[in-house]
Amino acid sequence: KDRHSKISTATGMRDRRMRLSLEVARKFFDLQDLLGFDKASSTVQWLLTKSRGAIKELSAKLRESRAKARERAR
Repeated sequence: KDRHSKISTATGMRDRRMRLSLEVARKFFDLQDLLGFDKASSTVQWLLTKSRGAIKELSAKLRESRAKARERAR
């Protein structure tokens, strides 16, 4: 039985929990300590806020690429 809550995403239902590799976990918790946050969600929110511009740029490039692919398919 899956007791963990799920969230709905663009690609379907996903587990809220993530497993991190040892290397990524060390870097993540080092950053969390550096920032002085006591919750992982605060650290993730900080990372998302700081990368907002790059995320928007990537999203725009993907939309443009998909639109071009649809044009070629016609």
